[in-house]
Amino acid sequence: MIYMDAKNYIHLMDGNYDVIVNDSIHPRDFAENASLYGKEYFESARQRLNKNRGLFLSWLPTYNMPASVLKSIIGTAMEVFPHLTLWYLTTNPAPLVVIVGSEQQQYFSLKHIENELLKNDVRNSLSEIGIYKSMDVLSCYIGDENDLSKCITDFSINSDYFPFVEFTTDSKEPEWQIFRQFVMDIRTDSVYDHIDWTGFSEEEKNKWLKGYQQLREVSTYLFMACGSTNDLDKLKYSVEGLGVLQDNPALLYVRAEAEKTLLPDGIKMALTGDADNALALADRILEIYPKSAIAWIIKSSAIRSKGDMQGALSAARQAVDIAPEKSETHFNLGLTLFELGQFDKAITEYEQAMASELVSSEQVHILDALISTYAAVGRLPDAIAASEKAIDIASSAGQKEIAERISKQLLSLKATHTNQQQH
Repeated sequence: MIYMDAKNYIHLMDGNYDVIVNDSIHPRDFAENASLYGKEYFESARQRLNKNRGLFLSWLPTYNMPASVLKSIIGTAMEVFPHLTLWYLTTNPAPLVVIVGSEQQQYFSLKHIENELLKNDVRNSLSEIGIYKSMDVLSCYIGDENDLSKCITDFSINSDYFPFVEFTTDSKEPEWQIFRQFVMDIRTDSVYDHIDWTGFSEEEKNKWLKGYQQLREVSTYLFMACGSTNDLDKLKYSVEGLGVLQDNPALLYVRAEAEKTLLPDGIKMALTGDADNALALADRILEIYPKSAIAWIIKSSAIRSKGDMQGALSAARQAVDIAPEKSETHFNLGLTLFELGQFDKAITEYEQAMASELVSSEQVHILDALISTYAAVGRLPDAIAASEKAIDIASSAGQKEIAERISKQLLSLKATHTNQQQH
């Protein structure tokens, strides 16, 4: 481990490397950080790469960025490195891309990748980002210097003498727009020009190509989902992609995130007197994804707001039947049972919801409901314990107002419990 300014170290050091990874922070967050995305730094890195096999990698964030900044960085790298490829983590989507520069044409040996993945440490590490085989790695490929040159045309060189990235006043662009411009619009099938088939029989090659083409089709749906601004569209594209490859982790994640956003939207409609639109949203979700428990939760909330408690109960149970592992389904059923006066059954559902892995805000929300329900059936010690737990979680999470409200409620519960014990 060497503690030194990276730019000067690369410029002044002796010796060469097989790989230099530029894993710096955002190029516009701190003064002078943009120098690690500049011409002189790239040139120093190129000089320090081992001949015929050295690679320079740099991550580039796609959030809080003007398009002109990304164009400047990628264009500057293309000016320095004869060969450049662009990558996006399709197996575990994140708001960043990676550029890989080299002196030599880049070829990717499938046999080498798969041999590396046989090593426990490599396999365990890469499994954390959804990479298990060579086609997962190659699915992250977006394009090479020929593809990039068609899109990265009008740009400013970022250099020590013209520090464009650090000082440009160009406006930031929405992340989805950046994603479309620097991932979707650039992506081609030039990956086939870079594959080294050494060690693969013709049968293995054909099998690999068939699997990869399916994965590439799935990635297209992923890109359409990630490049969309509408959560219903994100849901639609993820469901269509899962129709091609039903266990794709990235699309499963996108589908879950789309539902997670649609749920509060639908419940808000139901709670603010817009039950008809909430029902319409739920129906649209079910049209796209018939197995959506989230849609049935929205339906239940909307029907409950209309006063049809038996209809709400039926919809709530439908949600639990579809996704018994989800805390939301049990919590929603608990709310419905509470309003029907079935307190003991409501407590069972709330406690089931608490058994899931939850973030602090979700825990406090469910505990808040449990406190009232415990109190309704006279289980004051349980209500007090739930209150104390909720206060601890809310205070630790910085939820000051909720903590204060439950604290006042706790005083009342303790006073009532003391009076009961005295009589």
